[in-house]
Amino acid sequence: MTTSRFYLLLGLVLASHQASLAQSLLDYDVSLKDHPDSFSPGGSLALASSFTVGSQNVDVSSVGFILGSYNTPSSSFQCSAYIYSDNNGQPGSLIGSDQITLTGLSAPQFYDFTFSSALSLSAGETYWAAVGVPYPGSGPLYIGAAWDLRGFSDYGITPDLSLASSGYPPDSFGVSGTPETIEYRIAGNVVPEPGTFALCLTSALVAFVRLKRRQIDS
Repeated sequence: MTTSRFYLLLGLVLASHQASLAQSLLDYDVSLKDHPDSFSPGGSLALASSFTVGSQNVDVSSVGFILGSYNTPSSSFQCSAYIYSDNNGQPGSLIGSDQITLTGLSAPQFYDFTFSSALSLSAGETYWAAVGVPYPGSGPLYIGAAWDLRGFSDYGITPDLSLASSGYPPDSFGVSGTPETIEYRIAGNVVPEPGTFALCLTSALVAFVRLKRRQIDS
């Protein structure tokens, strides 16, 4: 193995590790157009649905929700996204939040909220994704929702058919008995097992040591 090949191998190891830093953990197919099931809030409202992290820890960088209006709101307004822990089947402690300004909504589409720093969520644990909106004064405003999970694609996070609601800003959530979920997506990365990256790096270093020995012997 030449020195250039070693650095190529090391670069591939590092690149594969870095590539895992940005990926879809949970996606939703917006083309399904389940939006007739959506909510049209007549006042300030926050909605939350639960999800469960898979067999590995994840770092969540953003969450997106399907929002829209068939009559453009008369003015811009603030909209917020939240991630909560689970407390006996309902949203518990706030883990992270973000707020964006929405202007001129039209047909329903995804709006993503990016957290200032990644949220570390533990394997096997349940959490809640929530979106909160003030009623903008005209609309109707739509928050995408579905009665089944067929639109979701699981890449490390599994959604649940669950729904909780609160006023906005959210205070105390009440859980609905209806099997329904808001439509959302989550991005971030699956945290690699400690030994996985270390093994790849060790293999690269062993190759480098062998290369140096061959160069000395020659």
